Amino acid sequence: PFIIHDKKRNISAVYDGQEMVLTDEAPKIPADRTSSEDEYVALWKEFFHTIAIEERKNPKTQMKFMPRRYWKNLTELQD
Repeated sequence: PFIIHDKKRNISAVYDGQEMVLTDEAPKIPADRTSSEDEYVALWKEFFHTIAIEERKNPKTQMKFMPRRYWKNLTELQD
């Protein structure tokens, strides 16, 4: 199950494992993450940092493909 929430347009895609629903209601997200979600977040961050090549980091190019204003929404860039 997952939720993709477009905050600007207030539209959510909610998938419960069987069907996907588009809604204009705010998603109901639990205040605290489950331990399995924390594990997936940690795995994703580890994967992101493992595949990154230090010598090839280029924030200017990165900003061309994903503007900095969206970085706050990227799991791999949150600490």
